[in-house]
Amino acid sequence: MTSPEQRAPAVAAPKPPDGGAHRPLLGRLAGLGWFTQMGEPAATQAVWMLLDDPLLRQAMVEYLGRRTQVDLTGVEWFVPEVVHLDRARPDLEGMQVVEGEAVPRVVVEMKFGAGLGTEQIVAYLRNQDARLGSSPGAIVLLVPRQRRAEAERVLAASLDLWKGGLVDRDVGHAVVTWDEWLDVWDDAAATVPWGPQSIAADVAQLRAMCATLSGNFIAPFSGPDLVGWREREGDLQQLVREVTRGLTDPSSRLLPARDMGAFWGRYVYVWPGRDSYYAVAVVPRLAAVGGTPLWVLFHQQTDLFHLIRARILSSVAGRNARQDDGSLWLPLTVHEGLAGVELIESVTAQVREIVAVATQPDDDVG
Repeated sequence: MTSPEQRAPAVAAPKPPDGGAHRPLLGRLAGLGWFTQMGEPAATQAVWMLLDDPLLRQAMVEYLGRRTQVDLTGVEWFVPEVVHLDRARPDLEGMQVVEGEAVPRVVVEMKFGAGLGTEQIVAYLRNQDARLGSSPGAIVLLVPRQRRAEAERVLAASLDLWKGGLVDRDVGHAVVTWDEWLDVWDDAAATVPWGPQSIAADVAQLRAMCATLSGNFIAPFSGPDLVGWREREGDLQQLVREVTRGLTDPSSRLLPARDMGAFWGRYVYVWPGRDSYYAVAVVPRLAAVGGTPLWVLFHQQTDLFHLIRARILSSVAGRNARQDDGSLWLPLTVHEGLAGVELIESVTAQVREIVAVATQPDDDVG
């Protein structure tokens, strides 16, 4: 049997953005699967390290003070990811010594694609309130620009829940995008000489990394989005990339995600070490007739196809299957309202259920 790469039509290697313009190294690394999985912790540590620079720290403290309408000029240092007794672990806390005690004047929570919920933010508010004493505090959510509206809703709901606990305190708050945060640092870094080891170079690397990680976030789909799915084709392709990256066994090579002619997708090994594959794909010709643009394909030429087909068609997983061109196609549901990691996990779980049926233990598999 030929491999998926041999069957797929050859396509030109993608060109770098901006007509071949140089991309900073961290921006390129952030697009790799192993880096993406640790993207938010990496960004947290990078921001914390840059906040150690007095110029960048002062510029950001002043900016956050303006945005939250709280005087934060007394903040002297930041600490990352401290786990507290209630298990709350905010990404950053801006600390100030007040009456001999270090108190968290400002809490910063950073997000790219991870979930953002009220329970998490309320825990931060309660922890901060218990430690502030008489000092005013502030909380900031740092998110990609496409998540601003979501973050504002979550922050407003969190403040309502927190104050519903009869808290007699106001707290400054703001949603800041990564672009806004990095613009502040660009302006500050521009006041000192530039060079390959300057803070401006460091900020440029962080911006490139954040641009890549922010671009990996997938906004929620609505019913109209799925009907007119061409408007969100890029997001569907990104969803395929992330799902198949997570499904690829670490011992196997990650196959390319690309245009295969009849569909856009990526093949994944059914059994590592065997010439047997499935694809997760965006399939234009099935989008209208099947109610979804997203499908799992078992190609008729894949090893053990007849066994895989028999297993799936005799199971619940195969009730909506199509057998076009002799191959087996199974629809995937893109649930409305889910975004980012939750959306990726939802689709991944559906694929795993299908593959589990195909790979159940059987004496027929040698």
